[in-house]
Amino acid sequence: MSRRGSSVRGFLLCVCPMIGAGIVAGGLTAVAANKTVWDSVYSAAQAERGKDTYAQQCSGCHGDFLDGDGASGRVVALSGAAFAENWESASLNDLFAKIGRTMPRGAPGTLSSRQTLELMAFLLQYNGFPAGTGELVETPELALVDIVGKDGPRPLRPGSGVRAVGCLTADGDVWTLTRASAPVRTRAATVSTGPDVDRARTTPLGTRTIRLANAKPGADVRAGTKVEARGALSADDAIAITSLLVVDQACSP
Repeated sequence: MSRRGSSVRGFLLCVCPMIGAGIVAGGLTAVAANKTVWDSVYSAAQAERGKDTYAQQCSGCHGDFLDGDGASGRVVALSGAAFAENWESASLNDLFAKIGRTMPRGAPGTLSSRQTLELMAFLLQYNGFPAGTGELVETPELALVDIVGKDGPRPLRPGSGVRAVGCLTADGDVWTLTRASAPVRTRAATVSTGPDVDRARTTPLGTRTIRLANAKPGADVRAGTKVEARGALSADDAIAITSLLVVDQACSP
């Protein structure tokens, strides 16, 4: 259940309009404030069930104490500093997708959604995140729950993969995000899909202006639209673009 950081280098620029995003239960999901794993998003009973699944499906590789295989690093730890480093600023939807797609080794994709959610609850409990009364469920809202340290996300540094939402603005060949949200770390350089599209769509506009380096929007991505930009943060706080996603055709308040 390891997650390895993705370099933003080497990705082709993908400029994509949003198509049919955010449709659930007969309508668009409502705007919801993002949560973190400190908001008691799982139950102790769910984590206890996940503990049993972990012992049966995961401990043979990741260890009884979630400490991986030591110095070789072929199987990463799922606790402590290794978990924090691998999953910093990812969402629970990212974790859900990773486990469901790649685990267990030798039989990937064989865990049920219920088992995957219970494993996630166990990982959160083992890493010290508080339990609550509700349980994790498979909904688009998993994309709205961030994995961060107790003091919030770590400060960004040049080269960090980031995402931000704002109004696409052109001044000649120079493209910027105006009324942009604060950039936040991301592990994915490619364009958002699935629940992450709805997350981008519902992200409120902010007050920043961010220069978009090497942005070359196509004819279907025009100035004045609300977009999500992903790429690498530069030393002057520009974003070297790897993907642009139109999330609203009008950049209204």
